[in-house]
Amino acid sequence: MVTYKKNIGILGGTFDPPHEGHLNISMQAINKLKLDEIWWVISLSNPLKKKEKISNFSERYSNAKKYVNNRKIIVSNLEEKINSPYTLDLLEYLTFKFPKQNFVWILGVDNLKNFHKWKNWKRIFYKVPIAIFDRPNYSLNIIRSKCMNVFKKNRVPSISSEKFKHLNTPCWIFLYGWGKQTSSSKIKNQK
Repeated sequence: MVTYKKNIGILGGTFDPPHEGHLNISMQAINKLKLDEIWWVISLSNPLKKKEKISNFSERYSNAKKYVNNRKIIVSNLEEKINSPYTLDLLEYLTFKFPKQNFVWILGVDNLKNFHKWKNWKRIFYKVPIAIFDRPNYSLNIIRSKCMNVFKKNRVPSISSEKFKHLNTPCWIFLYGWGKQTSSSKIKNQK
């Protein structure tokens, strides 16, 4: 019996609230990287954000589930299940629990500014391929990023996006396409 290996993108975040940017980056990842689905992993918390600024987990998880109406986007409470807000812990869990799946970490370029502050950030690069998506006014983060300087030789050209999920780590790719300036913080502050 032949087992089909799924190609899954992981988009982690607080999703406070979820918005069209999350949907757009998910659909771009599915189309450009030829992924079967995207898992939105709702963060327990963000260790780099003040806790009082983040809505409670249950509310964020519920809002994300209501927001998504695409069968290729699965809203997940995996961080709650593993009881850790750290990306590396999540990736270690996923690669152990689902060894026959290909995972790709999906990242907005705005997250590069502080990526070097993430717990064991270098090990994340060795765990799964990382697809970084452009966002208006943040593209220079790629040049200024401490982690991009460490892993600059591991960049994969965007022309290789379809086979990217099968490459050995560390590897990362930078993809263009999202033309709007949308953020959860901005939406939350307008309410």
